This record gives sequence, structure tokens and C-alpha cells, in this order.
Amino acid sequence: MCFKDMRLYMKKASLMFSILLVFTLTACSNNQQETDIANKGTSIKLVDLHFDEFTYHINHVSFPSSDEFIHTALAHENRLYYVQIESDLQDNQVLVVTSMNIDGSDIRRIEMQSPGKEVASFNVTNEGGFAFFFFSRAISQQNFDITAYYVEYDSDGNETTRNEFGDFTLIDNPQPNTFVVLSDGRVLAIDAIKNELRELDIKSRNWGVSIPVAESTGRVRSIFPAEANSPYDFIFSDDSYLYGYNIENNEQTKILNWTQLGYANLHSTWVGIFDDGRIFTLTSNRSATNEKVNELYILNPISRNEAPEKTIITMRGVSVTPDLRQAAANFNRQNPNYHIEIYEYLNQADFPAGDLTPDILNAVFGQALLRYQVDIMTGNIPDIIVQPLIEMYDRGFLLDLNPLINADPDISRADFFPNVLSAFERPDGTMPSISNKFFIQTMISRFETMGNIDIWTPEEMFELINHTQGMPLPFGARMLRDNFLDMMVRYINVGFIDMDNYKASFDTDEFINLLNTAKLLPTFSDLPPEMMYGEPEIEVRQMQRGQQLLTMTNISSPGRYQSFYEAFEDMLAIGMPTANGGANIIMPYLQLGIGASTSHPEAAWSFLRSFLLESASELEHAAIMGDVGFPLRIDLFEWLIKDAMTPRTYRNSEGNTVEGPREILMAFDGSAKIELYAMSEEIADNLRAFIESAVPGGDALGDELWDVIQSDLADFYSGVRSAEETARIIQNRAEKWLSEQELLS
Repeated sequence: MCFKDMRLYMKKASLMFSILLVFTLTACSNNQQETDIANKGTSIKLVDLHFDEFTYHINHVSFPSSDEFIHTALAHENRLYYVQIESDLQDNQVLVVTSMNIDGSDIRRIEMQSPGKEVASFNVTNEGGFAFFFFSRAISQQNFDITAYYVEYDSDGNETTRNEFGDFTLIDNPQPNTFVVLSDGRVLAIDAIKNELRELDIKSRNWGVSIPVAESTGRVRSIFPAEANSPYDFIFSDDSYLYGYNIENNEQTKILNWTQLGYANLHSTWVGIFDDGRIFTLTSNRSATNEKVNELYILNPISRNEAPEKTIITMRGVSVTPDLRQAAANFNRQNPNYHIEIYEYLNQADFPAGDLTPDILNAVFGQALLRYQVDIMTGNIPDIIVQPLIEMYDRGFLLDLNPLINADPDISRADFFPNVLSAFERPDGTMPSISNKFFIQTMISRFETMGNIDIWTPEEMFELINHTQGMPLPFGARMLRDNFLDMMVRYINVGFIDMDNYKASFDTDEFINLLNTAKLLPTFSDLPPEMMYGEPEIEVRQMQRGQQLLTMTNISSPGRYQSFYEAFEDMLAIGMPTANGGANIIMPYLQLGIGASTSHPEAAWSFLRSFLLESASELEHAAIMGDVGFPLRIDLFEWLIKDAMTPRTYRNSEGNTVEGPREILMAFDGSAKIELYAMSEEIADNLRAFIESAVPGGDALGDELWDVIQSDLADFYSGVRSAEETARIIQNRAEKWLSEQELLS
């Protein structure tokens, strides 16, 4: 996630967090059967498959070169089958099923007529033919509407059966591997809201029974076919494990740990198990130069006694993002001596069944954060710390990374944005943590609305809020009371706390003005339903209608920056109000630090440097998996710009090649969207200037001190205390807390 820490993110958009947890498909329909999930997964038997005795040896297998993507793959009778879509001489789409032996020999192809839809899954039928599940998607006023097709072909590629059933309303676009065709022709889909599987009844053309997973299972990411004579009906994966599932026995078998083997569950990766226990992984991607890259690995089961011993490097954090997990998996696969072991304090099992309200989300996260703090503060410090808390900086729990950066032959400070790199430095010049990405916190308006303001200060904002009291939500749903004060006090006007000298400055006019400004802003409960998610597309629509003056937002990709230009020719990034005028604030993405007590600093640094030196394809992978942010490296940023400026073309119904949108940014309810075409050179130059002019931000308070401050805000908001009295009380509490920290140091 592209916020400075999970806690701020939960406060700023807690409902959006619940949506982001829903990574894949949410299946529902008007006739969807209701299922009681209060005891979800309690009846599922979870089996560990020879974990103590066996592991897997990984072999890279040469794979036939191809200019086409692989759409899906499976194992059948010790042969690998995979599907591609090609074009014939008349430019018609041809569905091609290729099969080969595991060693790459005896390659066979079967061609069949493609229905022109997206391939979701396929399987080999008992008669030796093929069963396919396709879908096509269309964007309606409110949702993504999916029309699905179940099609069977005989062994010669002739179509024999077709069932069409549609109008499946989805919250999000289907992702690869969210459907699976079983060997008996049944179709399953991932229901991401309930974190279970749903059967798709072909005959009734409706959703059928629910298939729950074991309670300890993480977020189900992908589902794959299993061999017909396998003990499993299907196999599936969460972020950590590959499982086999037997529906009749209600049995879920844990087969392998992805991260331990040097894997993460990637986008566009297919997995299958052969009769002899070997496992294949097949990944289809494109490189930074737009070349198709297909990689096939065979995992052979071996005794753990035969596996090389590796030194364990511990990595802990409240939450570990998909791209960080993938980076750890890559490291484990490539490093012969060290293995990164990940521990997360926030787990899927921590979230209760039912609606995840903001209060529930904050409570769950707060418990995970507390476990994290207690572990660290009691000396259980890992080798690599994910998203270090500010208290760790001030208590010497982290190594200074500067000597490691300076001594690294492959890293030069000139490779990075200098102003962004400085955002990781402490006042004493040390760099206890670093990230490979960042975003920019700012406020966006229009010249016609805000162009007459000379210096954008908190005082100017206070006056503006006073003059717009009759206007509902003039600053949108993202600038809520707690979000605004949190951002301004902790990350923007960092002068309220001087941790080096243990001084506080809350009894000032500046802080009193911020309190009075925050009191005038709405709370989450004040928002109308259509604005409760704080989506940029909705806020842009409100600004276009003259119902909103500005939006507080983070710019984390070229597309997001461009979207405001597409909406307003007179777009104005006025920045966050500070005493010196509007400023665009650099907010680091997920940061990593090295524990000061580690016995393996070189190994820990070797992982951090690999994270900093990610490739363009890894950057694209992270974006696909939902992790966004500008790269710290200038060359990767320029790669993003070049990609954003490259037109996307397609052939229309008349056979002409025309430019289409590169990206469509759409509100959750489908009521507002922004189409993005190739970025112009002017916007690209403006984006470069926007980033180069940004100034460092950073959490100057930390969670402990912020909790101290927040505890006295309720009486102020309710009118029991004045802003002046509240500022004095907070000053006294902050001074007491700082004195305690000085003694601890």
C-alpha cells in the first residue's frame, strides 16, 4: 500500500482498505443463495502434507518462444497444456491449445475457433476434448457487467457445446485465475468478500453452493485445475501457501509454502500438479521492452535432508505488501546462503465475518499494531523491519543505512531523486530506513477557483472554510476532521515536536488555528453514501459541477496526475497549506530498516538493495498487484513516463487502427470515470517539475504521541473546551511524554 503507514491509511480511507483487501472477484447476483458464514471454515479439515519431511528442488525448463501471452495452463497425464490466442492470415482469432512433455519434448498443437472472449479457465474433458470458460465484460452505469460462456470442444477442436449466461454484477474486474473449470465440467469462482469459493451451476445459469476454506487461510488469490485422478478437485493459493481441496471430504491440504521456496503468488502465473507429485509454475509477462517472457519451472519433491541449509533472515511488519513479498520470494530463490522468513502481525483470520466497518477495521489494526510494538519494544527485533515506527528511530533500534549505501558498488545517490532521498534522513543526517517508492500528498484545485491566493497557509485555509460554511463538503470526502489534523500535525507542520531536544510547541497560534480549522470539517458520519469512499473520480465530478473547491489527494502514478489535467485544463496543484505557502509533500511508501542487533547486516542489506534495484518488469508487476507509487530511481520513473506517453491502439469494427484509452479510472459505483489517453510531453514535463519541487514530509510524532494528543480532542470537538485550553492541555501532556522518552533514551 502506498501510504506512509497502515494506520494513517486506515484513518484516511478505512472503507477503501476493506475494498483493497478484496483483491479479486466478488461474485454475486440477484438470485445468489444466502449463506451463513458465521462459522465459516470451522468444519474444514486442514492437512499439512509432509512439511517436516519434504521440500522441493526447483528446475528451470526451456519453454517454446512465442509472441503471444499464455492465458491459462494445467497439468494432465504428465503433460503440460497451455492456451494462447493467435491470429490467422485473415486476422481472425484462433484459440490454440499446446501440450508437451515436462522436459519440453513432443509438442502438439490443436487449433479451434475462438469466440472472441477472454479465457478464464479450461480443462481436459474425460473424452479427451476441452472445456473452456470465457467471459466478456462491459461497463454499465453502476458496475462491471460480465457475460460468461461455457464452451466444449472435441479432441479435434470442433465446438460441441455452448452455454451463455450473463449479468453477473462484479465489484471489480476479474483477475487471472479467479475461475476454474473442474475435470467434471463444474465451474468455480473466488468470492473475495467472503473469502470462499462459489460453484457456478451451468444448467441453472446461476450461482450454486458455497465452498468455504479453512479459517487460517489467507486471502484466496488464485484457483487452478487438478488432474482428474488427483486426490484434489482443485488447487488454490493464498499469499503464502498452495493448497489442494477435496470437496467431498471437506479436506484442505497444505502442499507447499511459496515464500520458503522462493516464490510469491504472482499475477499471470499458473500452477499445476503432475501425477508423480511434481509441480509446475508457468508465468507469462512482458518485459520493459514489451517482449513476451514465458518462464517454466518444475518443482521436484526431495527430502529435506537433501536441501541445502540456509541462514534465516527474519522480516517482520504489521502488514507485508504483495510486491515486498515477491521481492522476498525472488531473494530466497536466488540466494544460496540466506532465506527470508516473513511474519505479519495483521492476518486475514483477525477480521471477523460480516461487514467490516471503520471501527472494526481500526480495532483489528490497532491490535496488530500493539502486538508489533510490544515485540519490538521488548527486544524481539527482526533483521529487517517493515515500516519502522518513529519510536524505533529515537531508541536506536535501527542501523544507519548511509554507510551501506555509500559502500555499495552498484548504487549511486545520483540514481535517485535527491529531494526524495532526503525524505528518509533524520535531522542528525542518519538514514534508518528507506523505500523504493513514494507518493506526493497535495491539494488539487483549479485556477479559476484558487488562482487568486498568493500564499496558501493554514490561516488562508481557515478563512476559506469559514466563507464556505453554507456549501456542503466544499473540500470533499478526503478532507475529514481527523484526516486533516493527522496530516497537518504529524506530516506537514513538523515543527510542533523537536525530538532531538525533547521540546513541544502545541501552545501556539499555529496549532490553535489548526484545531479551529479541523473543527469545521466533516466527520465520516457526515458523508452522503455516494461520497463515503472518498474516491478521486467522485471528487473530480463534484469539482466539475462547482460543488467542491478542492480535493486533498495523493499522487502516486503518472495516470493519477494526468487524470486531473484530463478533467480540468486549468488544473492547479496548490499543495498542502504550510506557514511558507503551499507545498507538495513527499510521503515515503512502505519503508524498510535493518535491526541494529542483527547478526547478518550484510545479508539484510543485500535484500534491501535488491528492493531498491527492482527492474521495470518488477515495477509493472507491483502495479498489477495493486501496489502503486513513483519509483525512487530516476530511470524507472522515466520508464513510467515513456510508457504513459505510448498510445494504446486497437482495430475498430471498420478495420481501422485507432487510439483507445490507456487506462480508465472509475469510481467504485461506476457513476464517474476518467479516460486516459497517451500523456502529452507538456503534462510529462509538468509531472517532472511537480516531483522535483516536492519537499520531504515524514511522521514527526509517531503513534504513541499522536494517541496522547488525540485523547484530548473529543472535548474540544464537542465544545466542552476551547481551542486555547485544549492546546495548553496537549502541550502539558506532550512535555510529560517527551520527558519520559528522554529518560528512556
